[in-house]
Amino acid sequence: MELKNIEAFLKAKEAGSFSLAAEMLFVSQSTISTRIKNLERELNTQLFIRYNGNKVILSKTGEKLYPSLKEGYTIICNSVKELIPKSPHVKAYKISLPGHMAEHLLQELSEFIDQNITHYDISLRITKSYNVVESVLNDEIDIGFAYLDSKPDTDQVQIIHIANLETVLVCSQDNPILRTRSAFRLVELKNKRIIIYHKTFLTYLIFEKFIRQLGLADPLKTIEIQKLELIKKLMMEQQDIALLQKVGVGNELKNGTLVEIPVELPIPPTPMYLIFNKNVPNNLLQIIVAWAQKSL
Repeated sequence: MELKNIEAFLKAKEAGSFSLAAEMLFVSQSTISTRIKNLERELNTQLFIRYNGNKVILSKTGEKLYPSLKEGYTIICNSVKELIPKSPHVKAYKISLPGHMAEHLLQELSEFIDQNITHYDISLRITKSYNVVESVLNDEIDIGFAYLDSKPDTDQVQIIHIANLETVLVCSQDNPILRTRSAFRLVELKNKRIIIYHKTFLTYLIFEKFIRQLGLADPLKTIEIQKLELIKKLMMEQQDIALLQKVGVGNELKNGTLVEIPVELPIPPTPMYLIFNKNVPNNLLQIIVAWAQKSL
């Protein structure tokens, strides 16, 4: 079983189409199709189901295989990386992401680092946003991404505002809410059940404050699910809506498996900051900032 075939399978699942997977891997669409056909032939099963033209979803067998293949692929890549001899003169730096961001961008950042940062030894970890400043001060991490409602008032670490992450309401393409009117009034959420990542997640706290200002006093009917992939799956299978950061469902919005619900008033964004030790070299920082501004 060739690793490149497994990689194509994983990317196609994550992107929702062979063409987007090809873009992510910098190969042709026919190459992705061939690799997946080879994997299907080897496993003697169909892994994807096509719909709406070039869109794909996993078959039942594909869904069963995905977690194991993803875990195995990650273990192999990490093991190979560990076997590569490191120069004793190469400096090591630790970069952290908050859990929600890590769910949809950790693999992308890891691959970016492998391809673009060869002169430093970089390790990745997950740190809660409210612990990032302290973790940098204690030298537990050198660079940390954090969701924060305002810039921390301290001169002991360096802080850069990276982005304001767009927040959206999303649903499946056949959700009846899309047929009611051209734009949805947020005060009508009192009659809807909303899937959220977590009630303490900054994106939700900002949204909750916003709708209170609009006059919605009653608590929202929410379901907390701290697994982004499970939220996406539930929306595709049921008539639910979810409050999410747009960057976390970018592929699904692009390939049409999920749809952004148009709203009358824009939802306030979630600020993202980069907090780092003053000793982090400027060239490393520039590379990480460039990746963040492109990906976020």
